[in-house]
Amino acid sequence: MSFMSYLFSRLQVVLISVFFLFFLSFSLIITGFSPSLVILIDVSFLFFVFVFLLVSYLSWRRKIEKMEKTISSLDEKYLIGEVLDVPNDPVAYQYYLLMKEISSSAIMKIEKEEEARKKYCNYLDNWVHEIKTPLASLSLILDNGGDKGKMKREIKRAENITDTILSLSRLDNIEKDKNITLLSLRSLVDEAIRDQMSLLIPQGIRVEIQGEGKALTDHILFSSILRQILVNTAKYAPSSTLSFEISQGELIVEDNGPGIPSYEIKRVTEKGYVGERWKGKNGSGMGLYIVKELSKELSIDFSIESEEGRYTRFNFSFPSFI
Repeated sequence: MSFMSYLFSRLQVVLISVFFLFFLSFSLIITGFSPSLVILIDVSFLFFVFVFLLVSYLSWRRKIEKMEKTISSLDEKYLIGEVLDVPNDPVAYQYYLLMKEISSSAIMKIEKEEEARKKYCNYLDNWVHEIKTPLASLSLILDNGGDKGKMKREIKRAENITDTILSLSRLDNIEKDKNITLLSLRSLVDEAIRDQMSLLIPQGIRVEIQGEGKALTDHILFSSILRQILVNTAKYAPSSTLSFEISQGELIVEDNGPGIPSYEIKRVTEKGYVGERWKGKNGSGMGLYIVKELSKELSIDFSIESEEGRYTRFNFSFPSFI
């Protein structure tokens, strides 16, 4: 900024100084001071105002140049609020506090994004290891004559693992893909069970379905929810009975498997959380997180109830369509 631009920015100070000089000159003249003395006082006053503004400008420019140099030396410009000198001027200090708050907010956001990126990368690593299991099993089955039933089961496992990561990657862009219509819950459940039959039967899962009803939802997205529930049951509650209780706008899914400890109920829908008894085993901790997030996007009231050693119940309450 040039000195003239700086003077224009301090126009209020300049105008006040001119007004004061005019008032002072007028007062001196009417009190009998000679015009030459008044002119001398005016010139002296203007000179001191000019010197004051020039010194202020030079000081301001020095601070700006220092700030620009500091900013240019930073790889992450948002850190500027963390390295600025604390100003003495009260107005400048308020701007300093604002800059510090903006920098702190940016740092927190970037740290969260970095943490989310690391979690996603860790999940990708887990997914790679998890997908290796059905692929290795397929290779072994082929080496031993290629049992079609076993092959279908391992292919379905690989498909489910892949669907999980695809569902996870789509969570941020669901809004534009949603197609909410009035659908038969019984048809959705029947379709999901048929799709996972090759996984459920070998795990000894018995399925019971009661009731009829419709719901406002998205066919593809709610099918992904049902898939996650079925896969979870096959993985964590083998040899159990899985019951579906359907009514208008409501769905309750319950298994009589090992249940979830009370201290883990609130955490099982967290991203990447794996229960204590399943740590180190085959599990990504993403299934119920995806169920929770998809339910939220579909405006479904989703909750989990469980009693360790007795049951786990998933409750879905859909938006009203009446």
